[in-house]
Amino acid sequence: YAEFVIVVDADEVEGV
Repeated sequence: YAEFVIVVDADEVEGV
């Protein structure tokens, strides 16, 4: 997971 954990699937935010 990214530094920030949001409500959406973190699998996709990993890299944003």
